[in-house]
Amino acid sequence: MSRMDQIMVTRGVQKLSDAEFQDVLHFYFTFSREAPPQLAEDPDPRESPLKFERIVLGNPPGPDSRDHPFLGHVQIADLDQDGRPDVLLSDTGKSAVTWIHRQNKVWREDTLASLPNPAHTQVLAGRRAGALDIVVGCLGTTGPTDDLVGSVRLLVNDGTTHFTPMTILDNVGRVADVEPGDFDGDGDTDFVVAAYGFINQGEVGWLEKQSDETYRYHQIVKKTGAVNALPVDINGDGHLDFIVLFAQEHEEISAFINDGKGGFSERVLFKAATPAFGSSGIQLVDLDKDGDQDILFTNGDNLDLPTIIPRPYHGVQWLENRGNLNFVWHDIYRCYGAYCAVAGDLNNDGHLDIVVTTLFNDWSDPKRATLLWLENDGQQRFLPHSIATRPTHLISAAIADIDGDGRLDIVTCGMYGFPPFDRTGRVTLWRNK
Repeated sequence: MSRMDQIMVTRGVQKLSDAEFQDVLHFYFTFSREAPPQLAEDPDPRESPLKFERIVLGNPPGPDSRDHPFLGHVQIADLDQDGRPDVLLSDTGKSAVTWIHRQNKVWREDTLASLPNPAHTQVLAGRRAGALDIVVGCLGTTGPTDDLVGSVRLLVNDGTTHFTPMTILDNVGRVADVEPGDFDGDGDTDFVVAAYGFINQGEVGWLEKQSDETYRYHQIVKKTGAVNALPVDINGDGHLDFIVLFAQEHEEISAFINDGKGGFSERVLFKAATPAFGSSGIQLVDLDKDGDQDILFTNGDNLDLPTIIPRPYHGVQWLENRGNLNFVWHDIYRCYGAYCAVAGDLNNDGHLDIVVTTLFNDWSDPKRATLLWLENDGQQRFLPHSIATRPTHLISAAIADIDGDGRLDIVTCGMYGFPPFDRTGRVTLWRNK
């Protein structure tokens, strides 16, 4: 209640009177339960039908024990085009984009660019033939702020995996995601931008490419909490739309429909029942293999309250695409702090399983899973299996066949912005055995 009172002051809206404040407070004290219900224990990793070997990747943590890893995003891509998957990392705390790749059969991590607190990377076709560029969404700071410190940087590849940073947008709220796509249908690459901001700042817009050096920014909606913005022609009309996940007080998923003339209209596809839902990420995937794009969705963020409390309504769900912008919500698994979910056939049975990381889990319980896989029976009924209980605080995951054995492996990274710090890990490869 006091936090909401502070936000009303920050927003500049009319506050509750003292009597109204006491009435609302009394309502919660009267009708709220003493403690939230407890989720059942996660499965024992030893019982998983798939076994994973944990391999530490990249540079070791610094010598200062107080210097905890603070990574934001991991992606798998063949950056040097040698036919082998590499790992692209957003080291948010160290303000660097790094590349973990194999050299003489040894994994090596190199810094590609120093950027202000990168949150997310995406690889795209480069300006040089056969080369890949990287677009990066930068928060500008790791702490919450309404200062216009966010930016979008394009890392231009010279063809030898040496990158030149180019700022194509700045002076916006903290940017959480940026994705490429041809939104005006002119044959070149534009970008959609999700600026998370904080309380008063935040927006969604797109960058229209005008030349190799210049982009024109179009604000679509001023709205806080944009986490992901994923391009897709969701209505099949030949114009590229995008799906946006909003957190903060909105806690909703919206489709932005392209009118083919550079304009977009918002259509809300899902809205949570509580502004403390904790939306944390989405992925577009045809989960039921019926030919359209569904939405895989996690809620597990836990930073909207002064204290981090395990919330039993956190977990994984999917929105089934029924056509005509009609999506039906399906629960998959409830687990504390679910933060990232990616789909892939881990056991090679022809069905898409799901890998889930947890960030804001109940780490006081050593049996809580930091990494799980959810086995699909072919009818989108999922059986949960734990992979590991350490390292904790896993914020992001990506999957690919890293070692070329025909099985999907997993790469994860950790963000340690809050205790406990007894089971830390920076970048981990989970080899599917």
